[in-house]
Amino acid sequence: MISNAHMRKIKYSLLLIPAFVLLTLAFCYRETSQNETKLSQTIVEILENYHYQPQKINDDFSEKLFFLYIDRLDADKRFFLAKDIKKLSKYKKELDDQARKGSYVFFDEANSMHAERVSQISKWNTELLSKPFDFKQKDYFVFNEDSAEFLTSEAEQKLFWSKSLKQQVLEKLARKMDIQEKALERKDTFVKVKSYDTLEAESRREVLKNQN
Repeated sequence: MISNAHMRKIKYSLLLIPAFVLLTLAFCYRETSQNETKLSQTIVEILENYHYQPQKINDDFSEKLFFLYIDRLDADKRFFLAKDIKKLSKYKKELDDQARKGSYVFFDEANSMHAERVSQISKWNTELLSKPFDFKQKDYFVFNEDSAEFLTSEAEQKLFWSKSLKQQVLEKLARKMDIQEKALERKDTFVKVKSYDTLEAESRREVLKNQN
């Protein structure tokens, strides 16, 4: 159980934290709390009565918190699918009620769904980077995080990651080849000359390491 003295310390330490961050912190902090309901209810009390920017914990607040949390999990819209967001949207106006009850249903479901997508994409990455890309094949890949939308299917998502990984490998490979060519021009014997296949394989391994 959280003691009254401990709860007072929590109140004072949280007063200056932005309002929409508090309830997400409650989800993280609850892992070490023996009284999840008390923690959530205390944060609601802080937001309504003690915070430097008091908030009405209502449906409007709930909707803003919903989108904030989704953005924190997947700001670039690379992991969730549109259907995932549609499924989670049933909680859009319920987070205020869940907070008052000490319920974390939305947070649990959103995190579980996100973890599943990350795991699947990790498997795709390992598969896609296990063999050379065909750089003779023309591809078009432009990603703008400001205008990105959630993808609509697993197939579309896998294609997105395939093109993204291919671009990353190509950029690394081009830098390696440029360094090697300039070293040869300078007759720099400190740079070990490697074949195209070796440089390409190194580039794929480095991209895979960055993804993990």
